Amino acid sequence: MIKSFRIKNLYIIIGGLLIIAYILLLISTTYLDQKKIEQYQSKEIQSHIKTKAVTLEYFFNSIKKDFNDISNKKEIYTYFQNKDLGMSMQYGLKASLLRIDRILKYNIDIKNINGIKSFKEINIYTKDNKVLSTSNIDNLIDLKNLDLKEDAEYNEARFIIKKNENKIDVYLYKNIYFKNQSTAKIIASININTIFKKLIQLDNTLALYSMEGYLENDLSSLNKNSYFDINIKNTPFILRGINQINTNRSFFSKWFVLFLALLALPILVVLYFLILLNNKNIKLNEEKNIVKVMLQQSKMAAMGEMISNIAHQWRQPLSVISAGATGMKVNKEYGVLNDESFYETCENININAQYLSKTIDDFRNFILGDRQKTKFLLNENINNFNNLVEGVVKNHKINLILDTSSNIEIMGYPNELIQCFINIFNNSKDAFVENNIKNKFVFISTSIENNKAIIKIKDNAGGIDDKVLPRIFEPYFTTKHQLQGTGIGLHMTYSLIVEGMKGTINTNNLSYKYKSKNQKGVEFIITLPIK
Repeated sequence: MIKSFRIKNLYIIIGGLLIIAYILLLISTTYLDQKKIEQYQSKEIQSHIKTKAVTLEYFFNSIKKDFNDISNKKEIYTYFQNKDLGMSMQYGLKASLLRIDRILKYNIDIKNINGIKSFKEINIYTKDNKVLSTSNIDNLIDLKNLDLKEDAEYNEARFIIKKNENKIDVYLYKNIYFKNQSTAKIIASININTIFKKLIQLDNTLALYSMEGYLENDLSSLNKNSYFDINIKNTPFILRGINQINTNRSFFSKWFVLFLALLALPILVVLYFLILLNNKNIKLNEEKNIVKVMLQQSKMAAMGEMISNIAHQWRQPLSVISAGATGMKVNKEYGVLNDESFYETCENININAQYLSKTIDDFRNFILGDRQKTKFLLNENINNFNNLVEGVVKNHKINLILDTSSNIEIMGYPNELIQCFINIFNNSKDAFVENNIKNKFVFISTSIENNKAIIKIKDNAGGIDDKVLPRIFEPYFTTKHQLQGTGIGLHMTYSLIVEGMKGTINTNNLSYKYKSKNQKGVEFIITLPIK
Protein backbone atom coordinates (compact mmCIF):
# COMPACT_ATOMS: atom_id res chain seq x y z
CA MET A 1 0.00 0.00 0.00
CA ILE A 2 2.79 2.42 0.97
CA LYS A 3 4.59 1.48 -2.20
CA SER A 4 1.41 2.14 -4.21
CA PHE A 5 0.99 5.63 -2.63
CA ARG A 6 4.63 6.35 -3.32
CA ILE A 7 4.11 5.36 -6.95
CA LYS A 8 0.96 7.52 -7.18
CA ASN A 9 2.76 10.44 -5.55
CA LEU A 10 5.56 9.99 -8.01
CA TYR A 11 3.06 10.02 -10.87
CA ILE A 12 1.41 13.14 -9.45
CA ILE A 13 4.75 14.87 -8.99
CA ILE A 14 5.87 13.89 -12.50
CA GLY A 15 2.53 14.98 -13.94
CA GLY A 16 2.67 18.29 -12.06
CA LEU A 17 6.24 18.90 -13.15
CA LEU A 18 5.29 18.13 -16.72
CA ILE A 19 2.37 20.57 -16.58
CA ILE A 20 4.55 23.26 -14.98
CA ALA A 21 7.27 22.61 -17.58
CA TYR A 22 4.68 22.80 -20.35
CA ILE A 23 3.28 26.13 -19.09
CA LEU A 24 6.78 27.55 -18.67
CA LEU A 25 7.65 26.32 -22.14
CA LEU A 26 4.54 27.94 -23.59
CA ILE A 27 5.28 31.27 -21.88
CA SER A 28 8.93 31.07 -22.99
CA THR A 29 7.91 30.34 -26.56
CA THR A 30 5.47 33.27 -26.53
CA TYR A 31 8.15 35.58 -25.17
CA LEU A 32 10.72 34.49 -27.78
CA ASP A 33 8.14 34.80 -30.52
CA GLN A 34 7.34 38.32 -29.32
CA LYS A 35 11.03 39.20 -29.51
CA LYS A 36 11.14 37.98 -33.12
CA ILE A 37 8.15 40.18 -33.96
CA GLU A 38 9.87 43.16 -32.32
CA GLN A 39 13.02 42.50 -34.35
CA TYR A 40 10.96 42.30 -37.53
CA GLN A 41 9.13 45.54 -36.68
CA SER A 42 12.44 47.21 -35.96
CA LYS A 43 13.81 46.14 -39.37
CA GLU A 44 10.66 47.40 -41.09
CA ILE A 45 10.89 50.80 -39.36
CA GLN A 46 14.58 51.16 -40.26
CA SER A 47 13.80 50.23 -43.86
CA HIS A 48 11.05 52.86 -43.96
CA ILE A 49 13.38 55.55 -42.59
CA LYS A 50 16.15 54.59 -45.06
CA THR A 51 13.71 54.89 -47.97
CA LYS A 52 12.66 58.37 -46.82
CA ALA A 53 16.32 59.33 -46.32
CA VAL A 54 17.05 58.36 -49.94
CA THR A 55 14.18 60.63 -51.04
CA LEU A 56 15.62 63.55 -49.04
CA GLU A 57 19.14 62.83 -50.31
CA TYR A 58 17.85 63.05 -53.89
CA PHE A 59 16.11 66.37 -53.09
CA PHE A 60 19.18 67.94 -51.44
CA ASN A 61 21.45 66.84 -54.32
CA SER A 62 18.97 68.26 -56.83
CA ILE A 63 18.63 71.61 -55.07
CA LYS A 64 22.43 71.94 -54.74
CA LYS A 65 22.77 71.25 -58.46
CA ASP A 66 20.09 73.84 -59.26
CA PHE A 67 21.88 76.38 -57.01
CA ASN A 68 25.26 75.69 -58.67
CA ASP A 69 23.63 76.06 -62.12
CA ILE A 70 22.20 79.47 -61.13
CA SER A 71 25.58 80.67 -59.82
CA ASN A 72 27.28 79.63 -63.06
CA LYS A 73 24.87 81.50 -65.36
CA LYS A 74 26.73 83.30 -68.12
CA GLU A 75 24.80 86.52 -67.37
CA ILE A 76 26.57 86.76 -63.98
CA TYR A 77 29.96 86.19 -65.61
CA THR A 78 29.11 88.80 -68.29
CA TYR A 79 28.33 91.39 -65.62
CA PHE A 80 31.75 91.01 -63.94
CA GLN A 81 33.45 90.93 -67.33
CA ASN A 82 31.79 94.21 -68.33
CA LYS A 83 32.65 95.73 -64.99
CA ASP A 84 36.27 94.63 -65.37
CA LEU A 85 36.36 96.32 -68.78
CA GLY A 86 35.30 99.59 -67.14
CA MET A 87 31.67 99.69 -68.29
CA SER A 88 29.53 102.07 -66.25
CA MET A 89 26.05 101.57 -64.85
CA GLN A 90 24.71 103.97 -67.47
CA TYR A 91 26.27 102.13 -70.40
CA GLY A 92 25.53 98.48 -69.83
CA LEU A 93 26.09 97.39 -66.23
CA LYS A 94 22.57 98.32 -65.16
CA ALA A 95 21.11 96.22 -67.99
CA SER A 96 23.32 93.29 -66.92
CA LEU A 97 22.04 93.56 -63.33
CA LEU A 98 18.43 93.64 -64.55
CA ARG A 99 19.06 90.42 -66.51
CA ILE A 100 20.51 88.80 -63.38
CA ASP A 101 17.47 89.93 -61.35
CA ARG A 102 15.16 88.35 -63.91
CA ILE A 103 17.16 85.08 -63.79
CA LEU A 104 16.89 84.94 -59.99
CA LYS A 105 13.14 85.61 -60.04
CA TYR A 106 12.64 83.09 -62.86
CA ASN A 107 14.46 80.35 -60.95
CA ILE A 108 12.44 81.12 -57.81
CA ASP A 109 9.30 80.41 -59.85
CA ILE A 110 10.38 77.30 -61.81
CA LYS A 111 12.46 75.39 -59.25
CA ASN A 112 9.85 73.45 -57.31
CA ILE A 113 9.07 70.09 -55.75
CA ASN A 114 5.55 68.85 -56.45
CA GLY A 115 4.35 72.44 -56.91
CA ILE A 116 6.18 73.84 -53.85
CA LYS A 117 8.96 76.36 -54.55
CA SER A 118 12.43 75.08 -53.60
CA PHE A 119 13.83 78.54 -52.83
CA LYS A 120 12.30 81.38 -50.81
CA GLU A 121 14.79 84.03 -51.86
CA ILE A 122 18.05 84.22 -53.84
CA ASN A 123 20.45 87.14 -53.29
CA ILE A 124 23.86 88.06 -54.70
CA TYR A 125 26.13 90.24 -52.55
CA THR A 126 29.45 91.95 -53.18
CA LYS A 127 32.51 91.06 -51.10
CA ASP A 128 31.65 93.86 -48.65
CA ASN A 129 28.10 92.46 -48.20
CA LYS A 130 26.28 95.01 -50.36
CA VAL A 131 23.29 93.79 -52.36
CA LEU A 132 24.21 93.29 -56.01
CA SER A 133 21.10 91.44 -57.24
CA THR A 134 18.04 89.91 -55.60
CA SER A 135 14.90 87.98 -56.42
CA ASN A 136 12.91 90.25 -54.05
CA ILE A 137 14.28 93.60 -52.88
CA ASP A 138 11.61 93.76 -50.13
CA ASN A 139 12.71 90.52 -48.47
CA LEU A 140 16.51 90.39 -48.32
CA ILE A 141 18.41 87.65 -46.50
CA ASP A 142 19.98 89.03 -43.30
CA LEU A 143 23.75 88.38 -43.41
CA LYS A 144 24.48 89.51 -39.85
CA ASN A 145 23.86 86.15 -38.22
CA LEU A 146 25.46 84.03 -40.97
CA ASP A 147 29.04 82.86 -40.58
CA LEU A 148 30.17 83.42 -44.17
CA LYS A 149 33.69 82.48 -45.17
CA GLU A 150 35.35 83.19 -48.49
CA ASP A 151 37.70 80.24 -48.46
CA ALA A 152 38.66 78.74 -51.83
CA GLU A 153 37.41 75.39 -50.60
CA TYR A 154 33.85 76.75 -50.64
CA ASN A 155 33.70 77.26 -54.40
CA GLU A 156 30.92 74.65 -54.39
CA ALA A 157 27.53 75.12 -52.77
CA ARG A 158 27.33 74.32 -49.05
CA PHE A 159 24.51 74.34 -46.55
CA ILE A 160 24.29 76.91 -43.75
CA ILE A 161 21.96 76.17 -40.84
CA LYS A 162 21.08 78.98 -38.46
CA LYS A 163 18.75 79.08 -35.48
CA ASN A 164 16.67 82.26 -35.37
CA GLU A 165 14.49 82.61 -32.26
CA ASN A 166 12.08 79.63 -32.33
CA LYS A 167 12.85 78.40 -35.84
CA ILE A 168 15.80 77.09 -37.82
CA ASP A 169 16.52 78.41 -41.32
CA VAL A 170 18.50 76.61 -44.02
CA TYR A 171 20.53 78.43 -46.67
CA LEU A 172 22.78 77.53 -49.59
CA TYR A 173 25.94 79.60 -49.97
CA LYS A 174 28.67 79.80 -52.60
CA ASN A 175 31.42 82.24 -53.56
CA ILE A 176 31.37 83.62 -57.12
CA TYR A 177 34.77 83.76 -58.83
CA PHE A 178 36.00 85.91 -61.69
CA LYS A 179 39.55 85.52 -62.96
CA ASN A 180 40.25 83.09 -60.10
CA GLN A 181 39.36 85.75 -57.54
CA SER A 182 36.37 85.72 -55.19
CA THR A 183 34.27 88.69 -56.33
CA ALA A 184 30.84 88.07 -54.85
CA LYS A 185 28.70 85.58 -52.97
CA ILE A 186 25.33 84.05 -53.79
CA ILE A 187 22.95 82.96 -51.01
CA ALA A 188 19.59 81.22 -51.25
CA SER A 189 16.99 80.57 -48.55
CA ILE A 190 15.48 77.06 -48.84
CA ASN A 191 11.79 76.35 -48.24
CA ILE A 192 12.83 73.35 -46.15
CA ASN A 193 9.89 72.95 -43.77
CA THR A 194 7.12 72.88 -46.37
CA ILE A 195 9.11 70.66 -48.75
CA PHE A 196 9.93 68.21 -45.93
CA LYS A 197 6.23 67.81 -45.17
CA LYS A 198 5.45 67.33 -48.86
CA LEU A 199 8.19 64.78 -49.53
CA ILE A 200 7.92 62.78 -46.31
CA GLN A 201 4.14 63.16 -45.79
CA LEU A 202 4.90 64.09 -42.22
CA ASP A 203 3.23 62.32 -39.35
CA ASN A 204 4.62 62.35 -35.82
CA THR A 205 7.13 59.56 -36.37
CA LEU A 206 9.78 61.31 -38.54
CA ALA A 207 11.85 64.41 -37.87
CA LEU A 208 14.61 66.31 -39.70
CA TYR A 209 17.51 67.04 -37.36
CA SER A 210 20.83 68.91 -37.49
CA MET A 211 23.46 70.08 -35.02
CA GLU A 212 21.43 73.27 -34.59
CA GLY A 213 18.37 71.30 -33.50
CA TYR A 214 15.14 70.01 -35.03
CA LEU A 215 14.04 71.63 -38.28
CA GLU A 216 10.69 69.86 -38.30
CA ASN A 217 8.81 67.82 -35.64
CA ASP A 218 10.69 68.10 -32.32
CA LEU A 219 11.49 64.67 -30.83
CA SER A 220 13.86 65.94 -28.13
CA SER A 221 11.67 64.51 -25.35
CA LEU A 222 12.48 60.93 -26.41
CA ASN A 223 15.34 58.91 -24.98
CA LYS A 224 18.09 57.61 -27.26
CA ASN A 225 16.67 54.07 -27.46
CA SER A 226 13.32 55.34 -28.74
CA TYR A 227 14.42 56.37 -32.25
CA PHE A 228 16.64 55.49 -35.22
CA ASP A 229 18.96 57.98 -36.95
CA ILE A 230 19.86 57.87 -40.66
CA ASN A 231 22.49 60.31 -41.93
CA ILE A 232 21.49 61.96 -45.22
CA LYS A 233 24.58 61.66 -47.42
CA ASN A 234 26.49 64.81 -48.43
CA THR A 235 24.39 66.99 -46.10
CA PRO A 236 24.55 68.07 -42.43
CA PHE A 237 21.10 66.60 -41.84
CA ILE A 238 19.85 63.49 -40.04
CA LEU A 239 16.48 61.82 -40.53
CA ARG A 240 15.21 60.63 -37.17
CA GLY A 241 12.36 58.12 -36.82
CA ILE A 242 10.49 56.89 -33.77
CA ASN A 243 10.94 53.19 -32.94
CA GLN A 244 7.24 52.36 -32.53
CA ILE A 245 7.42 48.74 -31.43
CA ASN A 246 4.45 47.15 -29.70
CA THR A 247 5.89 45.68 -26.50
CA ASN A 248 2.68 44.16 -25.16
CA ARG A 249 3.05 40.68 -23.72
CA SER A 250 0.47 37.88 -23.68
CA PHE A 251 0.10 35.96 -20.45
CA PHE A 252 -2.65 33.63 -19.24
CA SER A 253 -5.23 33.47 -16.44
CA LYS A 254 -5.27 30.63 -13.89
CA TRP A 255 -8.43 29.22 -15.49
CA PHE A 256 -6.74 29.12 -18.85
CA VAL A 257 -3.70 27.46 -17.28
CA LEU A 258 -6.01 24.86 -15.68
CA PHE A 259 -7.68 24.27 -19.01
CA LEU A 260 -4.25 23.84 -20.65
CA ALA A 261 -3.33 21.38 -17.87
CA LEU A 262 -6.46 19.27 -18.53
CA LEU A 263 -5.98 19.35 -22.28
CA ALA A 264 -2.22 19.49 -22.33
CA LEU A 265 -1.59 16.98 -25.08
CA PRO A 266 -4.07 18.16 -27.73
CA ILE A 267 -3.26 21.79 -26.98
CA LEU A 268 0.45 21.04 -27.31
CA VAL A 269 -0.20 19.59 -30.74
CA VAL A 270 -2.40 22.50 -31.78
CA LEU A 271 0.05 25.07 -30.43
CA TYR A 272 2.93 23.32 -32.15
CA PHE A 273 1.24 23.70 -35.54
CA LEU A 274 0.10 27.23 -34.70
CA ILE A 275 3.66 28.23 -33.81
CA LEU A 276 4.91 26.67 -37.03
CA LEU A 277 2.24 28.55 -39.00
CA ASN A 278 2.97 31.81 -37.18
CA ASN A 279 6.71 31.52 -37.81
CA LYS A 280 6.00 30.74 -41.43
CA ASN A 281 3.80 33.85 -41.74
CA ILE A 282 6.48 35.99 -40.09
CA LYS A 283 9.07 34.59 -42.49
CA LEU A 284 6.80 35.22 -45.47
CA ASN A 285 6.17 38.80 -44.33
CA GLU A 286 9.90 39.36 -43.83
CA GLU A 287 10.65 38.01 -47.29
CA LYS A 288 7.86 40.13 -48.78
CA ASN A 289 9.22 43.31 -47.19
CA ILE A 290 12.78 42.42 -48.15
CA VAL A 291 11.62 42.06 -51.76
CA LYS A 292 9.92 45.48 -51.51
CA VAL A 293 13.10 47.08 -50.18
CA MET A 294 15.21 45.38 -52.84
CA LEU A 295 12.81 46.52 -55.56
CA GLN A 296 13.04 50.08 -54.23
CA GLN A 297 16.85 49.87 -54.16
CA SER A 298 16.88 48.50 -57.71
CA LYS A 299 14.50 51.27 -58.83
CA MET A 300 16.70 53.96 -57.26
CA ALA A 301 19.78 52.46 -58.92
CA ALA A 302 17.88 52.42 -62.22
CA MET A 303 16.98 56.10 -61.72
CA GLY A 304 20.67 56.89 -61.38
CA GLU A 305 21.39 54.94 -64.57
CA MET A 306 18.53 56.68 -66.39
CA ILE A 307 19.68 60.16 -65.34
CA SER A 308 23.14 59.28 -66.61
CA ASN A 309 21.56 58.05 -69.87
CA ILE A 310 19.66 61.31 -70.33
CA ALA A 311 22.88 63.27 -69.78
CA HIS A 312 24.57 61.27 -72.57
CA GLN A 313 21.57 61.47 -74.91
CA TRP A 314 21.11 65.24 -74.48
CA ARG A 315 24.66 66.31 -75.22
CA GLN A 316 24.44 66.10 -79.02
CA PRO A 317 20.97 67.71 -79.45
CA LEU A 318 21.87 70.48 -76.98
CA SER A 319 25.06 71.13 -78.95
CA VAL A 320 23.04 71.34 -82.18
CA ILE A 321 20.49 73.72 -80.60
CA SER A 322 23.23 75.91 -79.08
CA ALA A 323 25.22 76.00 -82.34
CA GLY A 324 22.12 76.83 -84.38
CA ALA A 325 21.00 79.64 -82.09
CA THR A 326 24.52 81.10 -81.90
CA GLY A 327 24.94 80.83 -85.66
CA MET A 328 21.70 82.71 -86.34
CA LYS A 329 22.72 85.41 -83.87
CA VAL A 330 26.11 85.91 -85.57
CA ASN A 331 24.57 85.90 -89.07
CA LYS A 332 21.98 88.45 -87.90
CA GLU A 333 24.66 90.72 -86.48
CA TYR A 334 26.63 90.62 -89.77
CA GLY A 335 23.47 90.99 -91.87
CA VAL A 336 23.88 87.68 -93.70
CA LEU A 337 20.90 85.82 -92.21
CA ASN A 338 18.54 84.88 -95.05
CA ASP A 339 15.11 83.26 -94.84
CA GLU A 340 16.28 79.85 -96.07
CA SER A 341 19.03 79.64 -93.45
CA PHE A 342 16.68 80.95 -90.75
CA TYR A 343 13.92 78.41 -91.41
CA GLU A 344 16.39 75.55 -91.85
CA THR A 345 18.03 76.34 -88.48
CA CYS A 346 14.65 76.69 -86.75
CA GLU A 347 13.54 73.32 -88.13
CA ASN A 348 16.79 71.76 -86.90
CA ILE A 349 16.27 73.25 -83.43
CA ASN A 350 12.66 72.01 -83.34
CA ILE A 351 13.67 68.45 -84.35
CA ASN A 352 16.27 68.28 -81.59
CA ALA A 353 13.89 69.82 -79.03
CA GLN A 354 11.30 67.14 -79.89
CA TYR A 355 14.00 64.50 -79.35
CA LEU A 356 14.78 65.94 -75.90
CA SER A 357 11.06 65.91 -75.04
CA LYS A 358 10.71 62.26 -76.10
CA THR A 359 13.69 61.32 -73.93
CA ILE A 360 11.98 62.88 -70.88
CA ASP A 361 8.69 61.10 -71.72
CA ASP A 362 10.46 57.72 -71.93
CA PHE A 363 12.18 58.34 -68.59
CA ARG A 364 8.94 59.47 -66.90
CA ASN A 365 6.96 56.48 -68.21
CA PHE A 366 9.62 54.10 -66.91
CA ILE A 367 9.85 55.64 -63.41
CA LEU A 368 6.15 56.45 -62.85
CA GLY A 369 4.63 53.47 -64.67
CA ASP A 370 1.79 51.77 -62.76
CA ARG A 371 2.27 48.15 -61.67
CA GLN A 372 -0.77 46.76 -63.46
CA LYS A 373 -0.90 43.73 -65.69
CA THR A 374 -1.59 44.79 -69.25
CA LYS A 375 -1.24 43.53 -72.80
CA PHE A 376 1.69 45.01 -74.68
CA LEU A 377 3.82 44.33 -77.77
CA LEU A 378 7.17 42.83 -76.91
CA ASN A 379 9.09 44.61 -79.69
CA GLU A 380 7.74 48.03 -78.54
CA ASN A 381 8.83 47.20 -75.00
CA ILE A 382 12.35 46.36 -76.23
CA ASN A 383 12.42 49.58 -78.30
CA ASN A 384 11.51 51.57 -75.17
CA PHE A 385 14.38 49.86 -73.34
CA ASN A 386 16.67 50.75 -76.25
CA ASN A 387 15.66 54.42 -75.98
CA LEU A 388 16.41 54.46 -72.26
CA VAL A 389 19.94 53.03 -72.61
CA GLU A 390 20.82 54.80 -75.85
CA GLY A 391 23.16 57.24 -74.11
CA VAL A 392 25.09 54.48 -72.32
CA VAL A 393 25.27 52.42 -75.52
CA LYS A 394 26.88 55.33 -77.36
CA ASN A 395 29.15 56.34 -74.47
CA HIS A 396 30.50 52.80 -73.98
CA LYS A 397 30.58 52.10 -77.75
CA ILE A 398 28.37 49.02 -77.40
CA ASN A 399 26.79 47.50 -80.51
CA LEU A 400 23.19 46.70 -79.50
CA ILE A 401 21.77 44.40 -82.20
CA LEU A 402 18.01 43.71 -82.19
CA ASP A 403 16.24 40.86 -83.99
CA THR A 404 12.64 41.11 -82.77
CA SER A 405 9.28 39.99 -84.11
CA SER A 406 6.66 42.71 -84.47
CA ASN A 407 3.56 40.68 -83.56
CA ILE A 408 4.35 39.09 -80.18
CA GLU A 409 1.81 40.32 -77.61
CA ILE A 410 2.13 39.28 -73.97
CA MET A 411 0.27 39.93 -70.71
CA GLY A 412 2.45 41.27 -67.90
CA TYR A 413 4.18 44.31 -66.43
CA PRO A 414 5.90 46.32 -69.20
CA ASN A 415 7.93 48.60 -66.92
CA GLU A 416 9.20 45.71 -64.81
CA LEU A 417 10.23 43.84 -67.96
CA ILE A 418 12.22 46.93 -69.03
CA GLN A 419 13.80 46.86 -65.54
CA CYS A 420 14.86 43.25 -66.21
CA PHE A 421 16.40 44.19 -69.56
CA ILE A 422 18.31 47.06 -67.91
CA ASN A 423 19.63 44.78 -65.15
CA ILE A 424 20.89 42.22 -67.69
CA PHE A 425 22.32 44.96 -69.93
CA ASN A 426 24.16 46.57 -66.98
CA ASN A 427 25.64 43.16 -66.13
CA SER A 428 27.05 42.94 -69.68
CA LYS A 429 28.23 46.57 -69.65
CA ASP A 430 30.20 46.05 -66.41
CA ALA A 431 31.69 42.82 -67.75
CA PHE A 432 32.88 44.64 -70.90
CA VAL A 433 34.75 47.14 -68.73
CA GLU A 434 36.11 44.52 -66.32
CA ASN A 435 37.37 42.26 -69.12
CA ASN A 436 38.59 45.16 -71.31
CA ILE A 437 36.55 44.09 -74.35
CA LYS A 438 37.15 46.36 -77.35
CA ASN A 439 34.48 45.25 -79.84
CA LYS A 440 31.38 45.04 -77.66
CA PHE A 441 28.19 43.28 -78.81
CA VAL A 442 24.83 42.71 -77.13
CA PHE A 443 22.25 40.70 -79.10
CA ILE A 444 18.50 40.64 -78.30
CA SER A 445 16.19 38.33 -80.23
CA THR A 446 12.57 37.24 -79.79
CA SER A 447 10.53 34.32 -81.06
CA ILE A 448 7.51 32.14 -80.25
CA GLU A 449 7.89 28.50 -79.24
CA ASN A 450 5.10 26.28 -77.86
CA ASN A 451 2.78 29.27 -77.42
CA LYS A 452 5.38 31.09 -75.31
CA ALA A 453 7.46 34.17 -75.99
CA ILE A 454 11.20 33.49 -75.98
CA ILE A 455 13.63 36.36 -75.37
CA LYS A 456 17.37 35.69 -75.77
CA ILE A 457 19.99 38.19 -74.66
CA LYS A 458 23.65 37.40 -75.18
CA ASP A 459 26.95 39.30 -75.17
CA ASN A 460 30.62 38.73 -75.95
CA ALA A 461 31.98 39.87 -72.56
CA GLY A 462 33.81 36.60 -71.84
CA GLY A 463 31.13 34.73 -69.87
CA ILE A 464 30.77 33.97 -66.15
CA ASP A 465 32.86 31.57 -64.09
CA ASP A 466 31.12 28.16 -64.20
CA LYS A 467 31.56 27.82 -60.42
CA VAL A 468 29.50 30.93 -59.66
CA LEU A 469 27.07 30.75 -62.60
CA PRO A 470 24.41 28.75 -60.64
CA ARG A 471 24.42 31.42 -57.88
CA ILE A 472 23.99 34.64 -59.91
CA PHE A 473 20.25 34.87 -59.14
CA GLU A 474 20.79 34.66 -55.37
CA PRO A 475 20.08 37.89 -53.40
CA TYR A 476 23.14 40.06 -52.64
CA PHE A 477 25.44 37.73 -54.56
CA THR A 478 27.86 39.61 -56.80
CA THR A 479 31.19 38.92 -58.48
CA LYS A 480 31.95 42.65 -58.72
CA HIS A 481 33.84 44.88 -56.33
CA GLN A 482 31.68 45.92 -53.36
CA LEU A 483 31.72 49.53 -54.59
CA GLN A 484 30.32 48.50 -58.00
CA GLY A 485 27.75 45.81 -57.32
CA THR A 486 25.02 45.24 -54.75
CA GLY A 487 23.93 41.78 -55.89
CA ILE A 488 20.25 42.72 -56.18
CA GLY A 489 19.90 43.36 -59.92
CA LEU A 490 19.80 39.80 -61.24
CA HIS A 491 17.92 38.54 -58.17
CA MET A 492 15.21 41.15 -58.78
CA THR A 493 15.19 40.14 -62.45
CA TYR A 494 14.58 36.53 -61.43
CA SER A 495 11.79 37.53 -59.01
CA LEU A 496 10.06 39.81 -61.52
CA ILE A 497 10.17 37.19 -64.30
CA VAL A 498 9.39 34.03 -62.29
CA GLU A 499 7.11 35.30 -59.51
CA GLY A 500 5.69 38.44 -61.11
CA MET A 501 5.09 37.28 -64.69
CA LYS A 502 4.98 33.47 -64.19
CA GLY A 503 7.83 32.91 -66.62
CA THR A 504 11.29 31.35 -66.48
CA ILE A 505 14.82 32.67 -66.84
CA ASN A 506 17.96 30.62 -67.42
CA THR A 507 21.53 31.46 -68.25
CA ASN A 508 24.55 29.69 -69.70
CA ASN A 509 27.97 30.43 -71.12
CA LEU A 510 28.31 30.00 -74.86
CA SER A 511 30.77 30.37 -77.70
CA TYR A 512 29.65 31.46 -81.16
CA LYS A 513 30.81 33.20 -84.33
CA TYR A 514 29.83 36.67 -85.46
CA LYS A 515 31.25 38.27 -88.59
CA SER A 516 33.65 35.30 -88.96
CA LYS A 517 35.15 35.95 -85.52
CA ASN A 518 34.93 33.69 -82.49
CA GLN A 519 32.95 35.21 -79.62
CA LYS A 520 32.47 34.09 -76.02
CA GLY A 521 29.90 35.38 -73.57
CA VAL A 522 26.82 34.63 -71.51
CA GLU A 523 23.24 34.12 -72.73
CA PHE A 524 20.03 34.80 -70.79
CA ILE A 525 16.91 33.00 -71.99
CA ILE A 526 13.58 34.41 -70.77
CA THR A 527 10.36 32.50 -71.38
CA LEU A 528 7.02 34.27 -70.89
CA PRO A 529 3.43 33.11 -71.39
CA ILE A 530 1.75 34.88 -74.31
CA LYS A 531 -1.65 35.01 -72.57
